[in-house]
Amino acid sequence: ADNSRLSGMARSRATIQLEYDDNQKYGYHAVLWQDWTYDYLFSGSSYDYSTTNIMVNKRINDRARVFAGVDNIFDKEVYDLYLDGRLWRVGAEFTF
Repeated sequence: ADNSRLSGMARSRATIQLEYDDNQKYGYHAVLWQDWTYDYLFSGSSYDYSTTNIMVNKRINDRARVFAGVDNIFDKEVYDLYLDGRLWRVGAEFTF
């Protein structure tokens, strides 16, 4: 059998997260997490990298929430992998 690895795959990945919820019907939920990627194979090269991320949600009512977050807080850049640094996000979600 051929044991060659597929490009675009990591040998291993790990995540640890810290989560908070105020347990209120229209309250807050937040998560802070760290992702580690080891031996990511891409175009014949291997990469190790990690990112720290955060997301905060606020429930407005039974049908709406707003959220904000930052991926890659410490602005890690690996251009070969299109990891271009910090990403900010803000939004709202409504259900009908």
